[in-house]
Amino acid sequence: MKRFISFILLAIMFITSCEISQSAEENDDKKAVIAAFEDYINAAKNEDTKKVNEYHLIWRNVWRTSQESYKYLTYKINKIELTKQKNGNGRDIKLAYVNVSLKYPDLNYIMSKFYKNKDFNSLVKGKSSLTQMEIIEQEISSFLKSELKKNDIKYIEKEMTVKFEYNIPIGRWVIPKDCNKEFINILSLDNYKIKGMDKTIGEIARSPITTKEEKELLISEKEEKIKNKTAKIDDYKMLLILYSPVKNPDNINFKRISQKLIENLPDYPEGYRIMTDFIYHNYPDNYSEILNYAQKGIEAYKNVDTKKYPEFVYESSRNHPMNELFRIMIDVYLKKGEKEKALDVFNKNKKIIKYWMPPANYVQLAKRLGVQW
Repeated sequence: MKRFISFILLAIMFITSCEISQSAEENDDKKAVIAAFEDYINAAKNEDTKKVNEYHLIWRNVWRTSQESYKYLTYKINKIELTKQKNGNGRDIKLAYVNVSLKYPDLNYIMSKFYKNKDFNSLVKGKSSLTQMEIIEQEISSFLKSELKKNDIKYIEKEMTVKFEYNIPIGRWVIPKDCNKEFINILSLDNYKIKGMDKTIGEIARSPITTKEEKELLISEKEEKIKNKTAKIDDYKMLLILYSPVKNPDNINFKRISQKLIENLPDYPEGYRIMTDFIYHNYPDNYSEILNYAQKGIEAYKNVDTKKYPEFVYESSRNHPMNELFRIMIDVYLKKGEKEKALDVFNKNKKIIKYWMPPANYVQLAKRLGVQW
């Protein structure tokens, strides 16, 4: 009898401990989901497109157009429901359904005043679709900043459920885009059509470059900006894309624009990486030039101002662009028969290389150098 009672007590204790453990896990998950929701909203309010893009994919130029309105959004989380289900591979995935009350500006009402007595079409006439989108982004974001400060804003109050999914590979909760279109688009102007224009803002942003004339027009617009020293980083990058098609790349202009990027934005690390990679693959015997740009690029990455260039914050990534520069420097020294210099680069930067480089690549590099990995 005593044994039976002891068995029952142990069973009760086991079941109770499992319930407590399960309850603790659920509480931790709920806290993590709340933190993820708050992180997402704060990123939206602070125009942190990189962070927002970690939760769901966005068309950045469309999103930035109405980003100012997120600063006027308020919310209250009502409840969170956690569940698990099988994915296509039969693996359990964790899901969270966040019921939230939202209050946000009525953009349709505000936009009814946009260029009410002016012809917006005259601003974009004869421009490439990309430049049209840049003008739209600039004009609307400036308009919203002014209008949202006024006291006659109309608000929409709505309760909705936002679905989160725990992404195991990156170890964080994300927002599946297909399941949350209403939430993602509450302050989007993707489907908004400006008076007098044929396409919505989203359609303009996604317009492909299909003709030679469109490509030449866009090139001339970007070149003019560089000439007038009004070009932004995206202008340089677009020109580099246009000058480097798969067939018949324009190496002369590609190199010229890369040099201009470095010359006009010497603290921007990506310029050095682009130039290093370009010379390494197109002029592989120009050892001194490759090493020069690679070294400058590494220093620029190490000293980058992440407030000015937030895209170079890599807390959750193991694919740091410095990997490529270290690998190219080591390869060049080995080709020159200067293994000691290759080893010197590796040994001085071993901690950085090991931390940021994918493990398989690191092992391969270490074996090539004949060092213990």
